[in-house]
Parts: sequence; structure tokens; C-alpha cells
Amino acid sequence: MMSRLLILTFVIVGVKCQTCPYRDYGVIAGDVTLGFMFSYLSPHFHGDICSQTIPDYSAIQLVEAAIHAVNRANENNTVPGVTIGLEAWDSCYSATVATDRSISFLGDRKVSYEQNVGDNCGSQLKAAMIADLRGERGPAVASLLSDAKSPVVSYAATIPSLTPSSGYDFLSRVVPPDSAEAKAIVGLLVSQGWQYISLVYSDTAEDQAEAKAFQDEARNAKICISYTKVISSDASQAVSDFEQQQQSPTIVVAFLSSMSFLSEFGQRISESSRFHFIVGHRLLPDLIKPNSFSLNLMAVSPSTLDLTIVSTFDDYFKGLSPDNVNTDANLWFRSFWEQSYQCLLGVTCGPGQELQHQQNYRRNPYVLPVIESVNTVVEALRNLQVTKCLGSSGPCESFMTTTPKEIQDEIRQTSFSTGSQRSNFNGMGSPASEDYFIWSIDTTNGAQTKLGQSLSGQTSFVADNVLDSITSSCGNPCMDPVCLALEEDDDELTGSRVSILAGIPKERSHQALKLVSEFEFGQSGSGSRVADGNQKQHLYGIVGPGGNEETAAVVSVVKTYGVTVVSYEADSHLLSSSSSVPNFARVVPTYISTFFPVAATLAEWNFLYVSTLLSSENYPLNTIIRSYFEQYDVCVAQSLQIPSEDSGWDAIFDDLSSKPEAKAIFISAGPEEIQRFMGQIKMRNLTGQYFLIADDSWVLDNDFTSLYEDVARGTLAVKTSPRQYDTFQRYMAGLDPATNSQNPWFRKFWMQKFSCNLQGEPSEFTSPCSVPFHIFNIQQSGPVEVGMFERFQFIKTQAAVFYTSDGSIRNSGIYSVCNETECLECKENGRDSVATSSYSGDIWIGGFFDISEPEPTQIECSDRLVLYNMQLLEAFLFAIDEVNRDADVLPDLKLAGLGFDSCSSKKRVGKESAFLFWHGRLSTGYNPNRISIAGMIGGSTSDTTQAISNTLVNLDLAQ
Repeated sequence: MMSRLLILTFVIVGVKCQTCPYRDYGVIAGDVTLGFMFSYLSPHFHGDICSQTIPDYSAIQLVEAAIHAVNRANENNTVPGVTIGLEAWDSCYSATVATDRSISFLGDRKVSYEQNVGDNCGSQLKAAMIADLRGERGPAVASLLSDAKSPVVSYAATIPSLTPSSGYDFLSRVVPPDSAEAKAIVGLLVSQGWQYISLVYSDTAEDQAEAKAFQDEARNAKICISYTKVISSDASQAVSDFEQQQQSPTIVVAFLSSMSFLSEFGQRISESSRFHFIVGHRLLPDLIKPNSFSLNLMAVSPSTLDLTIVSTFDDYFKGLSPDNVNTDANLWFRSFWEQSYQCLLGVTCGPGQELQHQQNYRRNPYVLPVIESVNTVVEALRNLQVTKCLGSSGPCESFMTTTPKEIQDEIRQTSFSTGSQRSNFNGMGSPASEDYFIWSIDTTNGAQTKLGQSLSGQTSFVADNVLDSITSSCGNPCMDPVCLALEEDDDELTGSRVSILAGIPKERSHQALKLVSEFEFGQSGSGSRVADGNQKQHLYGIVGPGGNEETAAVVSVVKTYGVTVVSYEADSHLLSSSSSVPNFARVVPTYISTFFPVAATLAEWNFLYVSTLLSSENYPLNTIIRSYFEQYDVCVAQSLQIPSEDSGWDAIFDDLSSKPEAKAIFISAGPEEIQRFMGQIKMRNLTGQYFLIADDSWVLDNDFTSLYEDVARGTLAVKTSPRQYDTFQRYMAGLDPATNSQNPWFRKFWMQKFSCNLQGEPSEFTSPCSVPFHIFNIQQSGPVEVGMFERFQFIKTQAAVFYTSDGSIRNSGIYSVCNETECLECKENGRDSVATSSYSGDIWIGGFFDISEPEPTQIECSDRLVLYNMQLLEAFLFAIDEVNRDADVLPDLKLAGLGFDSCSSKKRVGKESAFLFWHGRLSTGYNPNRISIAGMIGGSTSDTTQAISNTLVNLDLAQ
């Protein structure tokens, strides 16, 4: 009888799936559902939705590989009597989209698996997610699914840190980590005696991680990396920098995620044939296509990505067409066909495109890992079904109540193919066998020739002397200072000269890296180099560099060796994580502290309706900026992200013109990005059309503004000041509304404690409360101070000057306000009633404190404060600081806190405790550093404690 009921249930689910509303994911109905995530469409300019652009047509093969593997499993009845279903999602190369769609996949999952609930399109047992997890998508999705206790198997994740020891307990992968690829490349170099090389790598998380692993391996092998170049978006500049090197090793190791540098190099360098590039696996999808340049190029890639293996998928995919493809499972195939083959279905598409589809087919390197990932999960499910159903066929009750942990454990016990052999998972969830193939790639036609392999760490070649004609030597004697440093003893020399490298100027990151590369680092937290006079110098710490990019680059090089970096200027919030940026300190606050004085400045000059233009690094802070601005009744009309390519500026200016009332633009970005924006204003003849406000003092640099002096005139800029405290007594005594912007109740506390008034707050006191921020106005004569921001009070010292398009002083129209008939977002958004106290960190805890008395509604808090309880909140924040100061308490981690005002109301804490979970998730975005919520402190009474418990019980959070 139970079996019949189960069959009826699944039939109903299948019918529901056919009547579901519009969905943006592909579906194959089944008793058990696998999730599949791949990247197909490009992200929209704003990053949180998908565009309609297809950057890599071969990516369509990945979803078809998953469909093919699932269909074969069902045809072969691999899991006896159980049908495997699939949900396919496009992450659009975006960590934000990937996170949101992972949540959607989990959204209708019944964790207890006791019964199917809700009107959904999936089965009640969602066994695992199969995903690429490349780039920032890796930590984002892996940490989310690990928190949700949902197994995930990756077919492309190679970042070394994605391991259980880093908190990714439910992640397995069928490709080895990049640290293994780095070893294989070093093995190739050593086998050929190539001890003198250059290194170039992209500034992506994946390429940086692999470059770091390679540098460690190369150092141990005494390989001299004479030149290191980090490539950002400007490949042309990177090639120019490479050309300027006086010593250029013929071997160049490259960890890249796009072809731009190689293409630029092949087309511009006249002696490009003198160089031999060795690249990692991430370029394979592009290298197997014909390219417009010629380079000597070798690729080292996992055996899992072996393109010479013949697969049944090849004929399957070549036989697909819009007429026979499963469009329920693959929503993207028809648009792929039209865009790839430049035809219109039902009009111009025909047999010619089908022939083109067959002839142009080149298998995406990740097809076989996709199939192997699906097969691994299906095999694990088969083993569980056989064990739990005691030989009977079908989805028995015991099987359908399998826990995620049981599925995860069974996956880890299942072997899979790596191309060269079958392998099990090791304790880190990666393949136990780390085999690599060495390929020669013809860049003009994409042809691959296997040169050799690295099997179990041993490098061999298909033929003797295959690479003997290639040499790379520093010379005899070698005078390269980087190579000379390799010959020095790593141990500290007693009595040798000890130096601290101070005041690295604000240069591009590659210059700072070159300086650091002159030192050979041991394990004692110091480095050494040979200086003039053959005298040995030791490096114990670095003061500087000034900028965020330079600081991050230098820290990434020296962090392994415990060398301390103290910055006098870097203010990025991304440098606040002790796990990713260890041994780092700074004497300036993060730029988030400037948002209040910026808001006050906007309000002072009647700029109440503004657009914000933010760098990609700062764009995630747009919600924080909005909430700060709202405290001064400044409405953000739109938040825009500065494009990485100049082609994106048209969309930016279209958006700006769509909000004509928002004449003021707040810019939060680096100097190069601001200059790009000013250049666009000048090129489009829009000088004088906008009022510009910046949050950093570098805008005051005449060298910066001279290039676009006419555009920069009239800009308002905020200059900040640092502040520090040690013990709780000094900490509490030193707090004031400017330094304690994390605590939203502190302003009321300050006024009531000292009987004074802060601007923007209703108060019975008339005497103003008095840490300064200086506001400057760029005028024709240079920067002029026009105001100060002290104790949350804006003090205007003189009038600011703004200019028209012809450079004359503007005497009217100096405002940026909302037209009430058009600016509905200002009315709809309003002020956020949720007040929190927060510090950035890796692990989050929440705390509830009765700061205010409740309103009669028991939901909102009144303005009446319980003054004594302010100490409890500050003790909570102080304890967090104390934990972070002691490295032995949470090694390599930083604690973060969210403080809530419970208002002595159980209704209030129920709402706020739910907000804790979502605020923590959204604040971190589950991006690259794994951040999770550990638990809650509070409440103050039995009623509030019970209310918190009722909310958190299903979230597995401690209280």
C-alpha cells in the first residue's frame, strides 16, 4: 500500500511541474532531483541579473552533458526503480546570481524528507547540486550549500581553499585543486632545467590563488621568477610593461582566465617567437578554438579534461537540433542556435545550420567532468537505494528519508574516472590521484598535441628530447638580483643589517611587487636581500604601500611568511578580513566612515536627490550608503557600477539621463576610475551638467585633477582622520557619535548623557554637541575648505563654488532635488527602521539589548532610552574587539557582531532575530571569505529569550 501511495505522490508532482508558472531553470521530472549549475549568459551590467549575451557558445554543451548523463542513468535503471530528475540553473558568471539560484533550488527542499510540502516543481528529495563553482561563485555557493547541509559536487572548482578544513564540509570535486597543477608545472620546469622564468597572472581569485601556490613551489625548487606581472583589465598596458623589462626569460608561466593578454602579446611583440608560454587549464576552452595570433604555447591540465577521449556525448550533441532537443530541460538551446548560427528559427534556420553544427563541434573540456559528477552522485544514490530498500525496487520510504549527510558520505566513498584512471576522493574532497597532461597548442587552429604527463608527481614525455631545443638561463654569472637572492641562506644572520621597508610610494601594484620580489623569505617572519656593497639586509615589516590595490598585492605575496604590513592610506573594507589579509594593520579608518559626512555635505547644499557611481569593489556597499544618506533625507535615485570596459559607459549615461532631477552624483571609486568618468563627461560635452561629490582626499591632488581640470572644478571632497583606542575604559571614554557610527542608538545616548543637540535628531537641548572631517571644494584657484563635519554636526565655513559648461561661476540652479511626481523611489523606500550595530568579520554573532522603551505597538522602539543598558551593548562590542585582538582565541579569523534593540518586546525580537540571518548572508554575499553566523546572545528577559529561540530553532543557530 505504501508503494502505491508513493507512486501516486510522484505522479502529482509531475503534473504540478507542467502547470508551474514561468520558470528560469530547466527541468527533468523525477523521484529524486539533482541540481545543475553552469554559466552561460553574461551577467547584466549591474551584476545581479543575467543579460542576453552569450560569451562562450560551447557552454551550452555543459547543460546537455548533464541532461545526457541523467537520461542514460534513467534508461539503464541505474538506481533500481528510481527516476533521476534535474533542475538546471544558469549562474550567468555572477556570484550574486549563483547564490540566489542556489537558494531557489533549496527553497522547496523538505529538510526532514517526511512529506512533500508546498506547491513546487521538484521532487521531495533534492540529493545534491552539481556546479562549476569557478571564481567567486565557488566560495559563494559552496559556503551556502555547506551551511544548508546540501551536498555539492563541482566539475570545475580548483581554488585550493575550497576544502572541509576551510568550512566547505559538503563540497566534493572531480578535478584536482590548482595547488596540484602548480606542482605539475614546476615538475615540468625542473625536468627541463628551466630555472629562469617570468610569471604573469590575472587578478581573479582563481588565478591569484594558483600563482601563489606556484610561487611557493617554485621557490622550493630554486626556480628564479625574474619578473612578475599582475594583469587587470588593461592587457595592452601589461604587454607594454613586459616589453620594458631589460631581462626577459624565454619561459613565461601564465595563469589567465581570458585570452586578452596572449592575443595582445602575439600581435604586438615582434620577437614573440622567442618566448614559450606555459598556461594552466582555465584557458583550454579558448585555446581549442582558432585564434588570430601565433605563440609557442604549452598547456598543463588535469587528465580529467583530456580532449582526446572519445565519448558517446560527441555524437549525441552533434545530433541535437531545435526540433529534437528537450526544451523543458534546456531553456537556452533555441537562443543558442539562433545566435551561434546567425539564423531565425522557422524562417532562415535549416539543414545548413545543422551541418554547420556538426562540422564546427569542438567538445568543451568540462563536458566529461560534468558527466562524471552526475555519474558519481547517481552511483552514490544507487548504493543507498540498494542498502536501504533491501533489494526491492523503487523509492522505498527508508531511501526517501536519506539525510544529506548520508548522501555526502556515500559520494565521498564513490570512485570516478579522472581520464587516466579511476580515483577516489581524498579527505579534502578532491581526487586522490592528481594526474596532469602536457600539451602543445597550435594557437592558430586550436590543434592539441600531447607532449607528456605528470603522473603521481613524476614527469615523463611521449618522446625523448622533445623539448631539448628550448632553454631558459639567467646567464653565467647570473646578475639578476632576484636570482641572487635565491642563493642566500634562508636563516637569519646575527649582526647583519636589519631594515624596515618604509614609505613605498603610491605606485601601481606591479612596482610594489617587484620591490618585494627582491627579498628571499624564510619561515621566521622576515626576508633578506643583498644590497649595495654585498651587504645582506633583512625585512621585518612593510610600512605602506599607500593604495588599496598595492596593499592587497603586497600582502598576498608576504602573508605566508608572517611579514607585517602597516598601511598609512589603504581604506578598503576588503582589507579588514584577518583570514584573507593576515598580519595587516592600518592607521586610517575604512572609507565607510566617510558616508555620514558625505551625506551631511549633500544635505547642506540641497543635493537631496542623487545618483551614486561606485567601483566594483564598493558597489556591494550601496545599501549601506542608502541607509546612511537617508539619515539626512538624501534619497538615492539609482546606484550604478563603474563599467570595466569603456563600451559600458553608454549604459551608465543612459541611466543618468533617465533621472534628470538627480543632478548630483556621489562617486566612490579609485583615482583611475574617476578619471575615466571625468574623461567620459568631457568627451560627451557634459561639463557643468552634474554636481560631483567624492569621498576621498586624493581628489584634492592637483596632479589628479589637472588632466580634466574643467570637469573637476566645483567638486566637493571629504577628507577623513583616524582614531584609535585600546582598553574598554579608554574605548568607552573615547566613543563619540563620529567614531561610533556602528551603534545607531549612540547619538541619542550622547545627547541625553551630555544635554546637547546633534543635527538631524529631535532634542530638547539647544546647545550643539561638539572628530573632524574636512570638506573641500575644488575651485579655479585650487582646493578650498568650505566646511567641517564634527560630532555629526556640519559646520559651513564658506560658500562653495560651482561652474557652468563654459567655466564661469554658476549663480543659480545649484540644487538636486526630487520632483515628487517623478521620484517615487524616495517615497517608497523611506528610512530603514531596522537599527543594527556591526563590525565586519568572518564569523558573526548577534546580540539583543533593551536600549529603548517600546512603543505601544510592541514592534517599534520609542525615543526613550534606558541609559544604563547602553553599557551592555558597548560591552558586547568591546568583547568582540578583545576577541579579535587575541590571535589565540580565533586563529586567522575575525569576529563580527550585530547588535539589536529589543525594546523589551518579544514581538520586536522575533522580527529582528530573523533579520540577523538574512543580514549576515546578504552582508557577506557568501563571497570569497567564508562568513557564517555562529549564534545569538540574548534576550534580556524570559519572554524575549523564548521569542528568539522560536525563530532560530530551524536555523541551527546557537543562543
